[in-house]
Amino acid sequence: MRIDSLNTIFPSFVLQGFANEMSPAENAELSALAWETWKANEKTETTYSANESGEYYSATRHNMLVLFRDKPVVKKFAILADMMARAYLKTVYHYDCRDPIDMMAEPFCQNRETGTDGIMPHAHTLKPLLVTYYPSVKTSKRTVAGPTSSGVNGETNFYDPSNTGKRVWPNQNPSFHIGSSFRVKAEEGTILAFEGHIPHDSAQFDGDERVCIPVICYPKLPNKNLGTTLDKIL
Repeated sequence: MRIDSLNTIFPSFVLQGFANEMSPAENAELSALAWETWKANEKTETTYSANESGEYYSATRHNMLVLFRDKPVVKKFAILADMMARAYLKTVYHYDCRDPIDMMAEPFCQNRETGTDGIMPHAHTLKPLLVTYYPSVKTSKRTVAGPTSSGVNGETNFYDPSNTGKRVWPNQNPSFHIGSSFRVKAEEGTILAFEGHIPHDSAQFDGDERVCIPVICYPKLPNKNLGTTLDKIL
């Protein structure tokens, strides 16, 4: 018997890294800018409309990378997000993306004043790739005993969209995490990349501050260059 290749068909990939390029001072400045744009664009219970997408604690559409493009720390962060998106494509698909990547950043900020509820399970089905960065995670000093101790610090949970993570045979391949869910405990400097169709949520946050900056990435891929407009067809 000859084995020619191993083809990965598992649907979920989460690339995790740590941005050691960002100093504590730069993370603090980036967090402050995230809070500024979050408060300026936040929806409230009085302004939220049921006909709008998202919950009332979400924000109106904006792009932090454009609003603060004159800030050196935002330029540095944008370069970092671009590098992470390309690293995901290279690592998962061996695709060396050389074209520009459109990026849009909408922060999500939490503290004791705004509330510490988690974020319900959701997916970004029309968004091909997301890079998420945590410039500030100040967790509670409260210790909870037992297996639930890791569920109060705003962790991000990812779920297998095909629900085939649990199989009847054991997985002994150390290259892949095989399970119905995967949990990432974020800390200051954590950076993640994953595809938008993967369901995910965040646990309840029992802490002083959690700043998350998701960057929606639209790589210009070869199979995306086939569309055209009606005037060009006619």
